[in-house]
Amino acid sequence: DISIINDRGGNLKLYWIDPDSGKRDLVEAFELNTLDRTLNLNSHAGDVFEAQEMSATDTDLCGTENSKDQSCRTATFTVQNMVQSYEQQFFIRSNFTVDGLATKKNDTTTENYEDLVYVRVPSIKVAETLRPPGPRSKCQDQAMKALDLAMRRTVIDSSVALHVLEEYASCVEANLTRELLDSSSHLHFLSNTLNTAKEYFENYTCADFNLTTSAPIRNVIWTDKDTNYNIGILHEREHSKIHLLSDFITDEECQAIEDAPNPNLTPAVIDDGKGGKEVISKHCKALQAGIKVAWDKEEEGDLIARLSRRVYDYANHVLPGLNIRENGQEDLMSIQYVGRGKNDTEPDQYLPHCDGACAGLPHRNGGRVATMVLYCTIPTQGGATNFPKSGVHIEPKKNDGTFFSYMGVDDLVMDNGFTEHSGCPVVEGEKKIVTQWIRYGVDDERTGYSLGFS
Repeated sequence: DISIINDRGGNLKLYWIDPDSGKRDLVEAFELNTLDRTLNLNSHAGDVFEAQEMSATDTDLCGTENSKDQSCRTATFTVQNMVQSYEQQFFIRSNFTVDGLATKKNDTTTENYEDLVYVRVPSIKVAETLRPPGPRSKCQDQAMKALDLAMRRTVIDSSVALHVLEEYASCVEANLTRELLDSSSHLHFLSNTLNTAKEYFENYTCADFNLTTSAPIRNVIWTDKDTNYNIGILHEREHSKIHLLSDFITDEECQAIEDAPNPNLTPAVIDDGKGGKEVISKHCKALQAGIKVAWDKEEEGDLIARLSRRVYDYANHVLPGLNIRENGQEDLMSIQYVGRGKNDTEPDQYLPHCDGACAGLPHRNGGRVATMVLYCTIPTQGGATNFPKSGVHIEPKKNDGTFFSYMGVDDLVMDNGFTEHSGCPVVEGEKKIVTQWIRYGVDDERTGYSLGFS
């Protein structure tokens, strides 16, 4: 069931468009020729309708004689697939756009627009119980009608006009509140759709071993200590960024990481997705070991300290003004994956996760804000990294790095899922990476390990 409401005034014709031929068929004996005129129809999901402005004369022209464009405007809309307990309403607005609204059947709050009573909304919980708004012009019509009656009185009371204005403001507020709630529901729908789409993205990209790294939006040069690094910007938003860094780590630095004392290889962990503690993933059989940076040997040219300083320099370049320091940060992490062939029923992989909080909430002081992943050994098959909600796919390349941040520097609000990422299974060969999780708000006393959250 659908309802079509003329919320613009003037004459309209309604056509049904044949999906096969594209031919327009006039809906029988129906012209929307008065304000608030409603047409109720039985229709099917996928049906396409076209509303057309009617000319006032026999010239097939619309508008006034002085109008630059006298062509008759049209607007199309499509009936959506809804559960049977809902009906769809389509409001044809004054600017000839069409707004859709879904309401429950037999909901009397959608009827009798003439008798609507609007009240100011003290909280969003109350707003959820409001009836869907009538046409926007109804607020003005009701106010003008009340003022007209007041002006006919022998003695004009200014308090009556004030009361009418207050009612008008309440009417508009109620309409806007409902529209905001409808927008919130629409965003929730889009979020669910995006989550479904990311699963298809993940399955497709991991299965295609010939798929190359996503093309960058643009390429820039970053210079550090007289060395130029080529940077590919793959994703860039206020609260999330994904960069690909060419030749960011040297063979000597990779060897230094591998030669560093690592007696305690442990199962790799991921963030719990809620900004909480790290947990072991049953899908990931990789081993990891923390590498402490000898900052006291930085001036002597220690390779690991040199690499770590470069990582923090780049983080401060991308996140200006935060002045991120090495004090209190987590250790560098060496992570190793081993492929066990195409027939492995439980391949070694990271399922989609966030390295820190990623629900669009304010940053928790001391929490992670960025990640650097550096590739020392790459597998012969598999091992790509996906950012499904950003549509970014990265094939690992020896000596390259992937940097992604997930907090806005201006408002300190976290990313809303665009840096959620996963690792495709390593099928053949080995994958050895170096990872640095970067926190904001830590120091020598308030360390990343003492906080107990990511």
